[in-house]
Amino acid sequence: MNEAAALPPPAPRSRPRDLLQSCLRPLILLGATLLVFTMARVALLLRHPEDFSIVAGSRAAAFLQGFRYDASVLCAFLGVPLVLLLLPFSWARDRRWQQAWSWIGFAMFAVFSFVLACDVVYFGDVRRHAGLETAALGETLKAVTSSAFTAYLLPLIAFLAAVAALAWGWRKLLARELPPVVHFGGQIAIAIVAAILLYYGERGTLSGKRLRMVHAFQRLPEPAAHLALNGPYCILHSVIHARAVKADFYPWPDALRSAQEALFSPGERADAEYPLLRTRSPGIGEKPNVVVIMLESWDAFAVDAHRREMNLPPLGLTPCYDALSREGALYSRFYANGQRSMDGMSALLCGFPTLPGTSYLGRGLEQSSLTGLGHLGRREGYETWFIQSSERDSFRCDAIAPRLGFDHYLGAEDIPAEAPAAPRGALRGACWDHEMFAEAARKLTSARRPFVAFLYTNTTHHPFFWPDERWKKRTGNGIEDRYFNSLNYGDWALGRFFDDAKAAGWFEKTIFILTADHLGGPGGGVTAGDPASRHHVPFLLLGLGPKGVDRRIGSQLDVLPTIAELAKWGSPQAALGTSLLSDPAGGRGAICVEGNLVLRL
Repeated sequence: MNEAAALPPPAPRSRPRDLLQSCLRPLILLGATLLVFTMARVALLLRHPEDFSIVAGSRAAAFLQGFRYDASVLCAFLGVPLVLLLLPFSWARDRRWQQAWSWIGFAMFAVFSFVLACDVVYFGDVRRHAGLETAALGETLKAVTSSAFTAYLLPLIAFLAAVAALAWGWRKLLARELPPVVHFGGQIAIAIVAAILLYYGERGTLSGKRLRMVHAFQRLPEPAAHLALNGPYCILHSVIHARAVKADFYPWPDALRSAQEALFSPGERADAEYPLLRTRSPGIGEKPNVVVIMLESWDAFAVDAHRREMNLPPLGLTPCYDALSREGALYSRFYANGQRSMDGMSALLCGFPTLPGTSYLGRGLEQSSLTGLGHLGRREGYETWFIQSSERDSFRCDAIAPRLGFDHYLGAEDIPAEAPAAPRGALRGACWDHEMFAEAARKLTSARRPFVAFLYTNTTHHPFFWPDERWKKRTGNGIEDRYFNSLNYGDWALGRFFDDAKAAGWFEKTIFILTADHLGGPGGGVTAGDPASRHHVPFLLLGLGPKGVDRRIGSQLDVLPTIAELAKWGSPQAALGTSLLSDPAGGRGAICVEGNLVLRL
């Protein structure tokens, strides 16, 4: 016998082309879906040119940033089918397995295409992508169905015909025989690499926090940011962080009348098209600086100036705040609108409460065209600053700040050490409050006048810290003792800031607003049966305006209207609050949100 004839034939050599053929179906799915996202972005530009009148550089940056958002939502849904189609195992090469996952992928492609088409149309009505409204899925489907079969019947037929044609072509492609596994190790490596890329594609980043909607507004102008976003991504992340709420709405005339009576102050005029957008007659002369300080977790119960109004004995923890209260207006019945820091930030900076069913800043709310303190300041000719003690990306404030119109942003990484120097390790990336205040004083002293600043402290956050023993008023290590010690330190840091402002000469020309984001202490001031006690925070107004104790109800939502009246700003604003200097027709009140529960005091 011929020895050469007895040898088995050599295994076929794998070529790059063979590996490519084995990946053809997932590559077509991926490429076609990315193409549809890009076409939708181009359609937005062509259909709504007035909304995207941005320079070419921003437009190019929007398309590049948009690829990240497209990939993120695409990987979240298509990632599993794509990887399962790539597996080289015999059971994964079975015709039924391949057919099932290929058609699942095609169905996702069709859904993406439909949602993107609807979003392009919807953008023209609301000037943003679809998002939170889809949490009420039943009402959304009803509205989409009604619109599709009336105003958009012909486009709908054309869309269905196109999908049917593509499905026919996809079926023809799937009828082809799947090429054999030519290099098991190589195809396993491709599947593993694809899974890793899809994971990071869904995250939208290789490191740090996941990509969120607010990041689109971080470095792009607002029109370019909306161009970078897409409907499926915005819907997915709005629904994740929101929940449907059953509502029985007022008739429109009744709702409008009730809202205006509850919110409008004498001298405010409503916009004809947007009835809650209001303006005042602008003032003349020099404009005052504005500084809003959000004190982390300060409870009214722990501050002696407010304890005095509650007929409670002093604790001696806040001598600086107490002394400042004698120079301005102390509001003894002031309330946080929510129970999280982002609730307080939304209310103070946008005049909008985090109501049940709505997302908060950094998780979708930023898509809406809300009033922003930074934008108001810019329109009035102010330089705007956002400075916080926490890390730069804490709560995604590094992206929120430019979205709300702040020119300058500083986080803990940007703030140098300051005497009394103390290690920052226990603060988990934050800096000490006195360091933040010292840097804020330096920046504002050298800032162009006038300026608007939002300062946010951190050290009084649980589990509560202080730099050294001088602030250890309580010797125990329980939660109440720790809170009181950190509060005593935070008050000292606050006092140093005001000393610096007075020494620099801009204290007398500045409106200061001091309040807290929410309650955060041991709950000593919370009274059973009194929901308001779970929201009672300090509030002090310094500078222009009244003096003494004001016992009327107020909340964080009232801050923007108060600033607008005191500073005599004429720019329109739509905060859902009322100036603390006046009384609306419906009487003063405060909205407090606790999960699904909404209270009005």
